[in-house]
Amino acid sequence: MDLSINERKFEIFLEIAQGLNKVFNISPIIFGSLGLYRKIGEFGRANDIDVLVPDELINKKWGELINFMEEFEFKLVNEKEHEFIKNNKIVAFGNELDLLNIAKINIKDLLLSEIKGTKFKELSARQYLLCYQSMLRDKYRQEKLGKNDRQKIKLIQEYIKKSGIKQSKFRPKLSMAIIRSKKFILRPYKKGDEASLRNSINNKKIYRNTLVIPYPYTSKHAKEWIEKNLKEGRKKKPTMVNFAIDIDGEIAGAVGFHKIEGYKAELGYWLAEKYWRQGIMTEAVKLATNFGFRKLKLKRIFATVFPFNKASMYVLEKNNYNFEGVLRKCYKKDNKFLDAHLYAKVK
Repeated sequence: MDLSINERKFEIFLEIAQGLNKVFNISPIIFGSLGLYRKIGEFGRANDIDVLVPDELINKKWGELINFMEEFEFKLVNEKEHEFIKNNKIVAFGNELDLLNIAKINIKDLLLSEIKGTKFKELSARQYLLCYQSMLRDKYRQEKLGKNDRQKIKLIQEYIKKSGIKQSKFRPKLSMAIIRSKKFILRPYKKGDEASLRNSINNKKIYRNTLVIPYPYTSKHAKEWIEKNLKEGRKKKPTMVNFAIDIDGEIAGAVGFHKIEGYKAELGYWLAEKYWRQGIMTEAVKLATNFGFRKLKLKRIFATVFPFNKASMYVLEKNNYNFEGVLRKCYKKDNKFLDAHLYAKVK
């Protein structure tokens, strides 16, 4: 396994992805053996640097993409395969719609990652497994790359087994959705978020205004919470669906549903103090509420707020949640019984 070569190729991918972010305002998908190496680690030398981009860039802005690659000193060597070369490093572009056409994978279900301000999308191990299994059904590819594909399938299956990920037929989970706004991104938690989560949530004011968030909030708390969300996200019928509020690649807060029971669920949220009074949570609750009604098929979403948390009440009222009353001595916190204001929105 030649890690140095794979890592250098990934650096090249990041350079190109950063340019695609700025010039075309897109987040490309890392794919192929390099993307698989990044996902499962246990892999030999990656072949080409495979990049999936929107259909428009391939079919309508191909000339612009050629000029873009020339700025990076890459020369077009195979127009049919959309391949460019520089110093024996090949970058091959593909159409992101191929994921849907070949393997029935929706682009919206991919994980959006960010490294040093560069945004790109990645497939999960199960999505890679589905891709390679689907591609093997193509007779031409089977004759040309069948052996390599079968080797990759075996490696992915071993990785999935070792990681404890269910190998059932892939179905996009509701908790995998990614929702974008101008100020932030709502996305699932992922491994690697632990430090960012701890830094943002470890605040006595957040602890005071919420029921179950501990203080001090430790690295252990963060790890356990993320693992719990990842486990829940693999369920066909999760009892909770949580979104991290991502601002510039960092966890700035969260919004989500728990106690999901049939047609109803409870809404919960928090936000790092430095982002207060900027309208972020109001918008996040709006997006999450729409998701709850449209994707989770909820009919009733409710939230409880401590009487002293006026800012949280304001967020709910701005999103047309109705005040339904006061729940007297509903919760016990710090050995005190506290009232809670009940808000709800129905569809």
